[in-house]
Amino acid sequence: MKIVLTKRNPFSTPDGISHFLFSLANELITRGHEVVGVTTNDLALDLIAERFAYPHLPPIISLNGVKGHNHLFAFTAWLRSGSEVIAAQKPDLILVNGAVPCHYTAPSVTIAHDVDRRYFPGIPWPRRLYKSVTYRRTDRLVTTCSELAEPVARDAFFPIDKIDVIPTCITPELYHPRPLQERTPAILHIGMQNYKNPLATIRAFLPLANLATLSIVGKINPEVRHFVDSLPQHQRTKIELPGIVSGDELKRLLETARVVSVPSKYNFPVASPTVLEAFACHTPVVVSSYISQDIFEPKTNGLLADQESERMRAFEILLTDDTQWKSLSQGAANTVNRFSAASVADRYLALFSTANSVASKAV
Repeated sequence: MKIVLTKRNPFSTPDGISHFLFSLANELITRGHEVVGVTTNDLALDLIAERFAYPHLPPIISLNGVKGHNHLFAFTAWLRSGSEVIAAQKPDLILVNGAVPCHYTAPSVTIAHDVDRRYFPGIPWPRRLYKSVTYRRTDRLVTTCSELAEPVARDAFFPIDKIDVIPTCITPELYHPRPLQERTPAILHIGMQNYKNPLATIRAFLPLANLATLSIVGKINPEVRHFVDSLPQHQRTKIELPGIVSGDELKRLLETARVVSVPSKYNFPVASPTVLEAFACHTPVVVSSYISQDIFEPKTNGLLADQESERMRAFEILLTDDTQWKSLSQGAANTVNRFSAASVADRYLALFSTANSVASKAV
């Protein structure tokens, strides 16, 4: 089969959606399928192999070769050439990530990763109308966790009985979990965007600076940098801001840390790929209540903490209580196999049969 994966934002951006798509693509290519990615524009394609350490990476096509990131820029690019570029690939299946104004000539599935309200803040109707129209251009609509199905249906005026729930995925065999004796007293936070809430991790860490180090990876946020620089030296020197790291380095950090902190804030709970990466390394997590219960089980594979004091206490437990750490690490290991790329690929290929059947009936 020829499968097209679309992503409105650059594939080279090391976010959760890119990790999900490259994990899925790697599995599909391993099975003998041909996979191509299509995006609005991507000026860092040469960095993909470094940032995403998968054996098989698909070629990526950019609709536009100039720099531009805002919503209007993306909308215009997809409206002008998205349908034509996708059709030229002669795909058998199209997996759409991010609502775009395209026509599809093959069975297609739109994947809603969250209920994105960052555009048109305070004025919901343009966004809701846009998604209502674009979601209906595909044969099926998928959300990545059960908590998203109802708000996605409501937000886009979409029939909830036509929404499937298929999680994001991970490739567990590419990670190498380490036993407790090979772990360092370290906390890892991935992502510096505001919704990733890095300052919440830092504030909860500060009272524990004598016990551990904290690494926050991702594109440097000036607010985070300024906050860290303003700290007393004994705290500042225990916080590392390495920026965007290679895929291999990120895995090393995930495999050697004792804790992964995910205090993210969303409109509704999401199936966090960061949490799945931590679980692939058998690393317990400390998360907010915005992480889907589909993947997170409190006191089984991590600890729940919404308040700073709760988060600090959770960090302290995972840094000092070996028995608790081993129990939660085993829980993480038991969880990750449910979200393997192999099982998720099976479900999307099964949707192909459903979508193909729908398309045939329409003809």
